[in-house]
Amino acid sequence: MEKKKVIVKIDIKGISDRIVALPVAQKSYSGLQVAEDESLYYIQWNQPGSSIEANGQPTNMSELIRFDFKEKKAEEVLKEIAGFNLSADGKVILTISEEGTLKTAEIAEKMEAKALNTVGKQVTLMVSCTGKKKDAKKVIVEPISNERNLRFWSWVEGNRKAVEKASKGKVGYVYLLKPIKKR
Repeated sequence: MEKKKVIVKIDIKGISDRIVALPVAQKSYSGLQVAEDESLYYIQWNQPGSSIEANGQPTNMSELIRFDFKEKKAEEVLKEIAGFNLSADGKVILTISEEGTLKTAEIAEKMEAKALNTVGKQVTLMVSCTGKKKDAKKVIVEPISNERNLRFWSWVEGNRKAVEKASKGKVGYVYLLKPIKKR
């Protein structure tokens, strides 16, 4: 099946009438997304190098901002946010804090984000390599609170396999949880 070539045309005539300048400060912005209520959501970061704290480290503050096009006004929704995403219909927002906490909220002028606690509960995810619902598959997962033990035992198993391969099965790998004390 041959794909049609996409031709992009830009209508320059009257473009200045269609551009909306946002009255926002000079900072770094990321993740611009429009919600169902036609508000623009984005993350606002301090401009790199604009502030150095007493400990000598630059500030790394970030905020989720909601811009209302009707009011031409930007307001803070959440502080210290690492990322966010809107649902496909633009009615629900999923945020992740800089500490890794997930929260969801329904899109509204004033949002009340609720922490998600799915540890030990089965969760159905829709996964798609194209980002389209029609191509999505359902995957059921059970989140854990910490993956440290999984990574550790994966490391132990990797060592066991490496020793087995290097010795052609003549030497075994034994991991001892507590070191043997010398007498």
